[in-house]
Amino acid sequence: MQPVVPFQLIAKLGACQIGGVWSAVDENEHSLVVAVLDAGVAGEPRWRDAFAATTNAIAQSASAGPTYVGADFSAATPWVANPQELFPTAERTFRAPTPTSPSPPPERKGRPGT
Repeated sequence: MQPVVPFQLIAKLGACQIGGVWSAVDENEHSLVVAVLDAGVAGEPRWRDAFAATTNAIAQSASAGPTYVGADFSAATPWVANPQELFPTAERTFRAPTPTSPSPPPERKGRPGT
C-alpha cells in the first residue's frame, strides 16, 4: 500500500522495519526521494520523534543548507521529501533513528517489502 504524501509516488526504492523510501515527482515534475515512516511504528510518539530528530539533524549537518524540500511529521505516516540527487540522505533517515526507549519496533505484518 502506498503512503499518502502530496507527491506522485513512482516506485518503492527500499524498505526496512520502520519505513520505506520512494521515488516521486512533485507538481512541477521535479524528481524527489520520499522517506516515509511505517504506519506500524508511526503510532508511537518515540518513533515519530526519532524520525523528525534524525531528519532535522541530517538537514542541519549539511554544509549547503537544508537537504529536504518538504516534510510532515504530524501526518498519519510521517514523511520527508528530498531532491532526487540527495537519495543517500533519504536512505540515511532510516539508518540513524533510535527512539528514547530501548524496545524494538513492532513486528511488521504482511509480506516483506509491502
